[in-house]
Amino acid sequence: MKKKLISLASVVLSVFVLSTQANATTLSLVYTALGDSLTDPNTYAGKDWTTYPEYLCTDMLQYDVYMTLCNHGIGGYKTGDVLEQIKTDETVINDIKNSNVITLQVGANNITYAMIYSLADSGLISLPFYYYFPPETDIPTCITQATDVLADKDNYYHQTYITGVKDDLDQIISTIREYNADADIYIATVYFEQETFTRMFQDMFAFTTDESALLAEQYGVAANEVQNYFKDAAAYNDKVYYVDNSDLANIYYFQYNEAGGIADIHPNQSGQVGLKNDFKNAFGAGKKDQIFTTTTNDFNSLIQKVTDEL
Repeated sequence: MKKKLISLASVVLSVFVLSTQANATTLSLVYTALGDSLTDPNTYAGKDWTTYPEYLCTDMLQYDVYMTLCNHGIGGYKTGDVLEQIKTDETVINDIKNSNVITLQVGANNITYAMIYSLADSGLISLPFYYYFPPETDIPTCITQATDVLADKDNYYHQTYITGVKDDLDQIISTIREYNADADIYIATVYFEQETFTRMFQDMFAFTTDESALLAEQYGVAANEVQNYFKDAAAYNDKVYYVDNSDLANIYYFQYNEAGGIADIHPNQSGQVGLKNDFKNAFGAGKKDQIFTTTTNDFNSLIQKVTDEL
């Protein structure tokens, strides 16, 4: 009986200590964010909002988790650019080595540049291309060639920039693993919705509705291909989790450059919060809820389990 009383006292003391810890910041993590303009805080310079990594760090405080953010997102980056970055940038490499959590959001520029480089090499547009077609541009021919690039997997530009995502992604993950075998990696890519992208192409390029719809349809085919590469990477690699951000496409379209009236698919504040929630949900799917949340029920279960064994 004395032994049981001592054991029960130990349980109560242990729970008291754990409960006290749960009311303080009990977990500190290093978080490295990689990606393109959706991740890059410079995209939103002068705006009243920021990017999903910052929102994510703020949100995790409610779970008593403090995340030190190392944001290395750069606007315009393709998967190949991220691969080069993590192989050559010593600051990025060191941050990856010290990270507990790594997120990657990239892929839209791979699809965009497959079209742009194809049109430029054919002499239909000039580089650098600022998403503006001069009046003399042969728009129907541009539309035809751009849709061909997106639809034809044997096309050189498709092979290089879209099909090439698979190899880039495999190398990105393996390179991260050379630096850090334990970090959880969360990967997200381009999102798509037919009506939204049709409207975007109309607004950005003054294409007709039919031209825009055709281009958007083939963009969706390419986006689906890239998404599948990301899903496969998550399925075949340990501690790599796919983040489904498809809900963003038809909700957070907005006029990015209000002064110039240039339409853009970058998410606004609600969109970035939505993207934060997508990553947060993925944390749960990746069993991060076991780390990020410590509830009273956990302690009650511990008490009951130990008490039952007395």
